Amino acid sequence: MMSIVVDARYRSETGVGRYISGLCPELEEHGRLQYTFLRHDRARTSLRLPTRPLTVADQLGLALALRRLRPRLFHSPHFLVPVLWRGPVVVSIHDLIPLEYPESVGSVAARHLYPALVGHACARSLRILVPSNATREAILQHGLARSDRIVVIPYGPPLLAQSDPVEPDVAKPILYVGDLKPHKNVLTLLRAYSGLSARVREEAPLFIVGDGPERDLLGQASDSFGVASHVRFLGHVSDGCLSTLYTAARIVVVPSLAEGFGFPAVEAMARGVPVVISDIAALRETTGGASLTFDPRDSEALGQRLIRLIEDDDLRTELVTRGRKRAGAFSWQLTARLTEAAYESALSDA
Repeated sequence: MMSIVVDARYRSETGVGRYISGLCPELEEHGRLQYTFLRHDRARTSLRLPTRPLTVADQLGLALALRRLRPRLFHSPHFLVPVLWRGPVVVSIHDLIPLEYPESVGSVAARHLYPALVGHACARSLRILVPSNATREAILQHGLARSDRIVVIPYGPPLLAQSDPVEPDVAKPILYVGDLKPHKNVLTLLRAYSGLSARVREEAPLFIVGDGPERDLLGQASDSFGVASHVRFLGHVSDGCLSTLYTAARIVVVPSLAEGFGFPAVEAMARGVPVVISDIAALRETTGGASLTFDPRDSEALGQRLIRLIEDDDLRTELVTRGRKRAGAFSWQLTARLTEAAYESALSDA
């Protein structure tokens, strides 16, 4: 019997990696259909295939592997659908940020290639899987697909090990997790943090997890704002360290100008950490009213939200309760079940 082939080669530290790390084990262990997974390393029901995104070698290797496997359906977890393979395809489009904020794409070549590649992916795919109605609307607004081919399937929380309780004397930071790119809007967070009193900054240091092209600019900004002694740029950290940081966090801030879903917000809510989000459609949808919102261009408004959460215990308790309940609506079991239904619907059209 021909199987469904899923490209599962991406590492867990990327957004795509978090997605396949959550989805693929559920499909492998509990799925109704037969699967083959393309992976870096050999594993059960898998084929080893190196990953070289945006290269001719990757396109050729993937196309040859698919011709050999002859799957009933191929699921690409990102917009890099193989041009040289003409079989049935389902694609996951997490967001259209490279179209909306091209400056966030580090490679000039990738910036110019993206519109054609995402257009090809949407045109070729029988179903387009998206994590939010916000991404669905973006695809429709850009004219990339008809609405009947787009399926909204929310993701589960990142699969991080639950860390032990944090000792009382450990710093309770304000936490940011994500790339350091222009659309992530971390500069507004730094500006808002600089408006807090010295006493508050002493009690609540700002920890920034992640890396990207704006790291040097943000480091310089923390110096010029006079808050460098209370801001820690941690870069990429292990899942164990990230788990501990979430457990220790006083507040998690997601200040983005654009998102497709919002993994840090879901993880924070699941851990009982209050969340402050920018007032954009995808994050409002993900948090479902269980967060404080602010205009992402207004650093003063963000600073006011941070002070409220630090000083108002009743508000914190309320957001923790609402956040845990909201996080309970997300699971990789549900994501896998809805994804299989989308595969079956796609196959009925093949």
